[in-house]
Amino acid sequence: MEISMRSVRLLNRLFRKPLSFSRTISNTAVKEEINAELLNSFNHDIKKGGVVPVFRRALLFPTRVALQDDFATYTYADLYDAATALSKEIAALLLGETERSICYMCNNDANHVIVQWAIWMTGNIAVPLTPLHPEEMLKYFIMDSDSKLIICSNDFEKVLKPIAKELSKPILLSNRSENSEEKKTVLQDVDLTNKWYGDNEAMLIYTSGECCDIFAL
Repeated sequence: MEISMRSVRLLNRLFRKPLSFSRTISNTAVKEEINAELLNSFNHDIKKGGVVPVFRRALLFPTRVALQDDFATYTYADLYDAATALSKEIAALLLGETERSICYMCNNDANHVIVQWAIWMTGNIAVPLTPLHPEEMLKYFIMDSDSKLIICSNDFEKVLKPIAKELSKPILLSNRSENSEEKKTVLQDVDLTNKWYGDNEAMLIYTSGECCDIFAL
C-alpha cells in the first residue's frame, strides 16, 4: 500500500489554518453573520494542534446555501441535519466504534456530502467507491480497506448488495434529504473534539491498482 504523505500534509495545513470569513462584493468586504464565540473556539483548537472538520465549520453559517444539485437547494443546516440523522444509523450498526473504514457509493449530488459528513461525524474513515470500477476491483477495495460497513444510494444497491452479501458486510441505504424551507432544526454538535480529529485519519482513496492515498482532516 502506497501512502501519499504529500496529500496528508496539504490537507493538514489547510484545516490547521485559523478561520476567518468574509466575502467581497463590488470590491467591498462584507463580514458574514457568524457565531463569533464558536469561531474563536475553533481558532483556539487549531492553535492547540486540532483541526475543524468541514461539517463542524457548517455550524458557523447554518442558513447559508451550501450547494444545489438537480433536485434541490440545500443550506448547511439541511446537510448537517441529514448527516446527523444518518450518523446515528451508522453508529448503531458499528456499535459506536470509531476509526473504522466505511465504503460508500453515491451519485454526485447532496447525498454524497451527507454520507461523507455522517461517516466523519461518527469518527470513522470514508472510503469512496465508483461504479466505473469492475466488481472484482470493488471487492478488493472493500476487503483491503477492511471496511466494516458499506453505504450506498438506491441507484447503486444492485451493484453493491450482492458484493456485500458475498463478503458478509452490512449494507446501509442512504438517499438525499428532501429540502424544506419550513423545517426548523436545532443543530447539535458531535462529541468528538477538534483535537481528536487532528490526530486521526479521515479518508482513504484508492487511485489505481493497489495504490491509495490516506487523508487527514
